[in-house]
Amino acid sequence: MTPGRATPLEVPGGALAPGSAAGAGSEAATAAAPDPLRGLAGVRLRPGVAVTALRAGLHLRGRRAAVTLEGGAALPALWRLLAEPLRTGDTGALDRQAPPGSPVRAALGTVLAQLRAHDLLVEPGDAAAGPWLLDTAERPGAAAAALAAARPRVLGAEPGGPLDTAVVRALARAGAAPSYAGRAGVAPGQVLLRTAGRPALAVAARVCGGTGFVTAPAGPEQALVDAAALTARLGLDAATGTRPRGRRW
Repeated sequence: MTPGRATPLEVPGGALAPGSAAGAGSEAATAAAPDPLRGLAGVRLRPGVAVTALRAGLHLRGRRAAVTLEGGAALPALWRLLAEPLRTGDTGALDRQAPPGSPVRAALGTVLAQLRAHDLLVEPGDAAAGPWLLDTAERPGAAAAALAAARPRVLGAEPGGPLDTAVVRALARAGAAPSYAGRAGVAPGQVLLRTAGRPALAVAARVCGGTGFVTAPAGPEQALVDAAALTARLGLDAATGTRPRGRRW
């Protein structure tokens, strides 16, 4: 996740004032300027993003980014107009509340541009990806396709163990079709996740109580070597994956 930062916005002071909708003289301006909300239909807020209204702005935080938008007391009200369309993908009500050419629509376009700039939105083409990818991947649709094409294999010493089962379920939720098999050399409580084909990429993962690790992508044998080194560094028993009694982290 990128660090949180404050981004000042220029929001028209009268954007939400009575009579701010498009009037009789706005048709020429509408024709001359592109619609700032064009293409909004089907766009969603990333599922893990939380939004907090501030006195003169908004704070948004998710797995990939966090940002504070500063632009006056109108920002929380503008967010209330955007929240439902970004949850459902339906812009019908928004088109009535902020018709083309209105100051409200221009202000909403400014907010939407910042959400896109900070990677807080999911585009319509990515909607079929699983929730985890929608929350974390830069391009969820491409990530889902890559996972499916990789034909991931989950290798472990304990068929049906809790970590093995969790990994298989997570991959399935992300749109992959993983296979599972036992493998010599994988320690109890550890799994090796690798791609099919040659050359293969792999990561090893292990969990012990509230502590766990995932190795950096490498060849399968190197991933196991890295896992053994991390197991030793964390003081875990290599055979059981548990921490010896009395050992402190």
